[in-house]
Amino acid sequence: MAGLLLVPFGQRGHTFPMAVLARCLVERGHRVTVFVEARHARPLTGIGADVVNPARWSTGGPVPGHVVRSGDAGAMFRHLFFGSVADMALDIGEALRMSNADLLVSDVFMPGGGMAAERAGLPWASLSCSPVPVLDAGKIFIEESLRPCFEVEGMRESLLALTSPYLHLIPATPGFAGPVDFPSPVALTGPLVGAPRGGLARGGQTIAVTTSSAPRGTLRAGGPAQDHYIRVVIEAFGGTETEVVVFLPTGTDPASLPVPPPNVRLIEPADHDEVFDRCSAVVTHAGWGTVSRALRRGLPLVLLPLVNDQGYIARRCAELRLGVALDPGSLTAQTLREAVDTVVGSPVYRSAAVAFAAGLEAAPPAQTAAHLIESLL
Repeated sequence: MAGLLLVPFGQRGHTFPMAVLARCLVERGHRVTVFVEARHARPLTGIGADVVNPARWSTGGPVPGHVVRSGDAGAMFRHLFFGSVADMALDIGEALRMSNADLLVSDVFMPGGGMAAERAGLPWASLSCSPVPVLDAGKIFIEESLRPCFEVEGMRESLLALTSPYLHLIPATPGFAGPVDFPSPVALTGPLVGAPRGGLARGGQTIAVTTSSAPRGTLRAGGPAQDHYIRVVIEAFGGTETEVVVFLPTGTDPASLPVPPPNVRLIEPADHDEVFDRCSAVVTHAGWGTVSRALRRGLPLVLLPLVNDQGYIARRCAELRLGVALDPGSLTAQTLREAVDTVVGSPVYRSAAVAFAAGLEAAPPAQTAAHLIESLL
């Protein structure tokens, strides 16, 4: 048994995969501690791991006066995104000592993790939560004009591309990634999502519609596009026999939307699993967490990518016949209905999704990632 410290980034698309990995490592007999802000800890509780909250570091707070007075625009933007990287590294270093960890696993959006591990002389693994098969996938999440803000003098690489020289994990299958040539520390594990309790989805009459869990301000032009596609969904399925469950973005006032017909239900952000288990297809913003949970159940997709890596995910799903990709900004009720009818009615899409699910069942991604992490001990 070894001691491991896991360091997720504080958004659902990052904490949920880390929770799946943490649970797997606990089940394999390891002593696991998770370093996370208290407000982001919910997905990481009840999995058998200890949780440690930071003492100094936090995100979302005001930029300190000395950073503002410095006039360094890059430092100010980094602080808005990461908080203080120095405080992050200090707190993670203390968590390493308190937990008596032998190894650290850090999200690539938590650069203080690798810094703390190297300072302590410990091996560490980095984890990307994007399936894009490149080492600097973190850069995709930042506008190109702002990327120089993350290049710090003295750093060997950008804070958005700080990957471990020991092991870097990318949550894509080899088939999804396609032909790529990586150096040996890089491994493709498949998406870190839990196995569904009931196996493949039963393929009922329900269509699930998902939206991004990212803060609206980070969606840029994707915010209005998402608003548009929610309204189109409400219009498209009125008067049909299809049950539609729409997971609204955080903070959405349902009163601001058109009154839905009886067969369209608008709900607050929640765990998708129960709804997905009785679906025949998923309409999604193409976030990798949602896409992975759908494919784990053999569900075909209609993909409406908004920002960041979602365009890549939608394109690969379309190329692999796992779903149909549409432009959310120009979406109409007719094109949406036709796309749903296509993925539900054509056996090609369901068969491809079931085959993808079978691959994940044969080589469970969390077990693959855990085995690779154990190889560093």
